[in-house]
Amino acid sequence: MQYRRVNFYAGASAGKSGMAAWLFSELKTYSVRCAQIKELVEEWAWTGRQPKSFDQMFLFASQLHREDSKLSNGAEVVISDSPLLLSCSYGMMYNVPGWNNLVEIAAEFEKAFPSIHIMLNRGNWDIDPAGRFVDDGIHSDPAANDKIIKKFVLDHMDGGILYEVDSEDRMCCLKLVLRELGINA
Repeated sequence: MQYRRVNFYAGASAGKSGMAAWLFSELKTYSVRCAQIKELVEEWAWTGRQPKSFDQMFLFASQLHREDSKLSNGAEVVISDSPLLLSCSYGMMYNVPGWNNLVEIAAEFEKAFPSIHIMLNRGNWDIDPAGRFVDDGIHSDPAANDKIIKKFVLDHMDGGILYEVDSEDRMCCLKLVLRELGINA
């Protein structure tokens, strides 16, 4: 397989986790050895733990380790609702010193394990604050964050294509991923 990772991008509550979980389930029906790598920071949000100081570095390293351990041990594809460049974009938005160094690491990982990059266009639903940071100043305008994240990914993805899919259009997403993975549907 040319691509080893499927990355979903958008701000909070755009449907990344739901799309990733659904796609994981669907790819299993096509006998793809895939793993879903869920975002660690969501676990923190559920418990009220707010990222601070250099926590973004830990979140990035944890994501990289979790993806690498699956890809290096038999997974054909990993699906992520919190890809490395998304972590980097939050490092930039939170003004974490050294965030730009993470972009270089993400680029090296991309060379080893190329990705299908998918920007989810936000659906028309209310933001559920459960399991999210919505009052920290960064996440108070998710639609604006979508634009910042999209620009960040386009500026730092080092080649490749950023596909756009409506967050409610699961079949379009599935067809795109199957095509890019070279799987006949």
